[in-house]
Amino acid sequence: MIRKIRDFIQKHMRCLKKYVARKIWDKKTKNYNVILDNNNFIYANKINSILIMRDDGKIGDMVVNTFVFREIKKKYPNIKIGVVTRKAAKEIIRYNPNVDSIYEYRKNFNYLKKLAEKISKEHYDLLLDFSLELKEYQIMFINKCNCKINIGVDKKDWNLFDISINDIKNEHITKRFCNVIQFLGIDNIDTTYEITIPKNIETKIDQQIKGQCPIAIFNPFAASKYRSFNYENTYKILELMLKYTDLTICIIGESKFSNFIEEIIKKLETNRLRYLKLDGILDVASLIKKSELVVTPDTAIVHLASGFDKKQICIYRKDSEDSNSVLWGPNSKFAVQLFSNGNSSKSHDIDINDFNFDDIERILSSYEDKSVVL
Repeated sequence: MIRKIRDFIQKHMRCLKKYVARKIWDKKTKNYNVILDNNNFIYANKINSILIMRDDGKIGDMVVNTFVFREIKKKYPNIKIGVVTRKAAKEIIRYNPNVDSIYEYRKNFNYLKKLAEKISKEHYDLLLDFSLELKEYQIMFINKCNCKINIGVDKKDWNLFDISINDIKNEHITKRFCNVIQFLGIDNIDTTYEITIPKNIETKIDQQIKGQCPIAIFNPFAASKYRSFNYENTYKILELMLKYTDLTICIIGESKFSNFIEEIIKKLETNRLRYLKLDGILDVASLIKKSELVVTPDTAIVHLASGFDKKQICIYRKDSEDSNSVLWGPNSKFAVQLFSNGNSSKSHDIDINDFNFDDIERILSSYEDKSVVL
């Protein structure tokens, strides 16, 4: 009961904050006369710079978004691309050759106001926002960036956006991104992800796994306990990976999970298990790039593995009130997507650990048949 009351209050407070924010900032200081030429929108509106909002801070979302930067640059190589993102996701594009400027988003009103004023002085011609929902700080920020043209998704009743692109429902998120950049006149879109890893990180990871190849990656952890594998399932999955492959298995996870991982490694008594303590997401990306198989719950690892065309088994919670497994599923023919059997009226309460081990065993048992694509 207490939780329901708390959720009710939080929901209505969010609605109130958004209502007030729209009253103040859902407008533009100057409206530009947009020329709606789908075949030549960029040239018709003299677009020389694009600011892309990727401010949710989710690493996996940024991985998926990387093809957008490349495809814009492929057709319009002289356009300046700036990306607004949070610290964690920033690493994914730090070395991306298609991104010219990166602006770090922080949830602090005064900081964001100053950052938006700085961006405003750079006079971006076009702002692209792919999100369906905006919070009060985001509304203020877009307003203060003062870009010539703002394009959003499903924003027909907004004054802040000059153009609203209809969302494509119940399909992979890449369809939404494609729909927006097609409006700009970009066609023949390649949706493969682009993760740029500097040579020094590649060399460091090579040294860590020297003599251990070929390797598999096992990631037991996600952003919440409901999406992470528990101790028992982590142990069982590792047993199956050891049984059906001859790969050295690298277990990844933050240092706070080290006791959990080291205890399991000790219990399994094999020299084919390694716990690599990595420094950041690009270390993880480099390790995945060098692997042959990835097993993970629904997290950014899925998208990194998809970006490198790795065989993977990814386990998702069953959808209930949303289409997360479709929207943010693996965009790869090399991936097998399995689902938990848990039931709940809210998908975020479903425990991922209620899945069928026979499915995992069946898939792993086919690994030795090199003609089979997992």
